[in-house]
Amino acid sequence: LAVLAIAAVLFLIPAYQDSAPRRRMNEIVAAAGACKERVAAYAWDRKRFPADAAQAGCAAGDSAHVADVRVFGGRVDVVIRKANPSIDGKALVLEAMKDEQATQRAAAGDWIKAWRCSTTAGPGNYKYFPANCRQDPLPP
Repeated sequence: LAVLAIAAVLFLIPAYQDSAPRRRMNEIVAAAGACKERVAAYAWDRKRFPADAAQAGCAAGDSAHVADVRVFGGRVDVVIRKANPSIDGKALVLEAMKDEQATQRAAAGDWIKAWRCSTTAGPGNYKYFPANCRQDPLPP
């Protein structure tokens, strides 16, 4: 019975270790999603994008894993902290797109038909991000 208990603990340790980064990333994605909704509402009401995060009503809040939220144009950058040393200081990026295939960046006054998720963390760190975010941001 003791051997079975030890085997169960050894089996559960990797599963627990994998769940902590996922929980952190869920918090980061939630912050990005909340800001995305504010940017979209602002753009809908005013037919232009907010100038910055403050104008959009976005903030890092009290998240332990969000260092900053930045907004410029139709882009939301959520800067990561205390999630994993290899991605701390990097950003999860959401970009407003004017087509459902997410190939064309939306301009002021365009209907936002999709949001493109990406990261500044680079391909070596994609494993920490949701599958739909495992790409570089669009060039300026």
